[in-house]
Amino acid sequence: MKHLIFALVAAWLTACGSAKLPQAGAAAGESSSSGTATMSLSTLQPAPARLSDETIREDLQTLNRLQDRLRQLNEGGMAQTAYPLAKAQCWLDTARSQYQENDRSGYVQAALTEADRIARALGADKNATVGDDTPLVARSTRLREDLWQQLAALKRQTDTLVCTARSLACAEVRLVRAGHAEQQTGWRAATPHVAMVEDGLRRAALEAQQCAPPAPLPVAPPTAPPIASPSQPTATPSHVVILVPPPPTPAAPPPAAPPPAASPPAASPPVVEKAQPVVVEHFLLLSDVAFASNQAGLADMLPGGRQRLNTLVQHLKTYARIERLQIVGHADRLGPASRNEALSLQRAQAVRDYLGAAGLTVQQWEVVGKGASQPVSTHCPARLPRPAARACMAPDRRVEITVTGLLR
Repeated sequence: MKHLIFALVAAWLTACGSAKLPQAGAAAGESSSSGTATMSLSTLQPAPARLSDETIREDLQTLNRLQDRLRQLNEGGMAQTAYPLAKAQCWLDTARSQYQENDRSGYVQAALTEADRIARALGADKNATVGDDTPLVARSTRLREDLWQQLAALKRQTDTLVCTARSLACAEVRLVRAGHAEQQTGWRAATPHVAMVEDGLRRAALEAQQCAPPAPLPVAPPTAPPIASPSQPTATPSHVVILVPPPPTPAAPPPAAPPPAASPPAASPPVVEKAQPVVVEHFLLLSDVAFASNQAGLADMLPGGRQRLNTLVQHLKTYARIERLQIVGHADRLGPASRNEALSLQRAQAVRDYLGAAGLTVQQWEVVGKGASQPVSTHCPARLPRPAARACMAPDRRVEITVTGLLR
């Protein structure tokens, strides 16, 4: 009898679950027999149902399907530095990270829905203006109004958005994540995320500064030397030579005296060429923008990295001579030190190969890999989950380029 009761209860729970739980991965835009739209393609199982390995595997497949759609947009010609695509990727990253941390508050599905909404719009029209808004999903608190205003100000600089889009988009999503942590646990849990936003803002400001081409130096028009009036003689500047014509030859010179010899013109002062000053410039290339994850070869360079380097090449061609070009690769401190050192050196060599193939003439190349020995993000907590730690240490994954030479 007891076994019969358990069997009936199990059958009833199975029937209820099949009626209430949505089917993960159902195709977007399908309609039921009654004509009503079904759920989004990127819909996860409800949090209470995330208990079995099968359910979790289905959810991960849903996350991966959306990642594949974003990849297809990128491979179709949309740069990862395009703001809408970057925003969708940041929403998907935070959804995946919180799913792995077993967040059951509704934040995961809400973030995934935002990524899905942007991906759908871009799939229909690659030039769609979408993702500019950043909703406070899952009742997240709106923290640090000053940071929101700084992000908005940088977004309004449309001429540099091609360089700052990824940093700004992820900083906006991270600020929502900070508000979610504050709403769930309190301010202390939000502080690491706020620090990441501050780092993202500093990185975006630096990217904006380096993105705009330097303004040409103003050249003063040449000034003509003053013309001396016969009635008002003026002082002759030391650098101006006035040629005095010889006196006219008389028509009938007196036989007693020969005509006076004409005075030779005054010798011009030697012209001393002014030496051009040596210029030293620094440029920053973030590895997350330039290379695929854990990749370092020239073939692994992303469209965003190629675009940044093309801009750099055009600027370097304004040099009359490049005496020295130093390329230093850096890595974060995740993983083995030997792997990080090799990865940083390989990425620096890939940048050197790309610049060399662009036709730059450089007197001396210097390529160095520093590994994780010179981190920029020193505030990341020691016990962050790996996805959060990787996001916090993003500024460490970089290639620094220093140019020494003479401008034209």
